[in-house]
Amino acid sequence: MRQIINEFGKSEWVDYEKTILLLKIKNTETGIELCDHLWVNYTKGFEKLGTLNKGDLIAFDARITDYQRGLGMCADIDYKISRPTKLSIKRRKNGW
Repeated sequence: MRQIINEFGKSEWVDYEKTILLLKIKNTETGIELCDHLWVNYTKGFEKLGTLNKGDLIAFDARITDYQRGLGMCADIDYKISRPTKLSIKRRKNGW
């Protein structure tokens, strides 16, 4: 998978864990766009990459899992990535 960093935020649902918004998520093997955006937990793996800026291109492996989004009658099943590994920076916004 690869993503372009857009911004940081805080999750409203899980004790305000630090999260990161990824845009244009693609399967690097097929080139198929999987989704237009995805909020993920800012794990130690992301932290080890150093400072990430809007526009940076990163790659990683991850599992896709489902979860219940919303509460009560408005609950819906959605999907998320979990256990990102092999994180790397493919291109920095400033060109390196």
